[in-house]
Amino acid sequence: MDSSYIEAVLTAKPNADRHFIQAWLEHHKLAALPMRAGMLVTGSKDQFESIFGIRLDQSTLPVALPVPPELRGEIESFQIPAPPHYH
Repeated sequence: MDSSYIEAVLTAKPNADRHFIQAWLEHHKLAALPMRAGMLVTGSKDQFESIFGIRLDQSTLPVALPVPPELRGEIESFQIPAPPHYH
């Protein structure tokens, strides 16, 4: 897994406070781009490992990320997806 750049997809709950989610992510130095159902969250492998307490070195994509306690009422799911395959 490339350590310089990770993309994760966050799916927000229907009535989620998206401003709160974005502020939490940005406070943790992750970039968050709004999408229709949630956010595209980007950062380095080291950031994701440190913030979410996971190891990505030997992970197989997709990887479900643990939802931090502060965001459990706001987030439906959070994962690093497998890259698309083009045929």
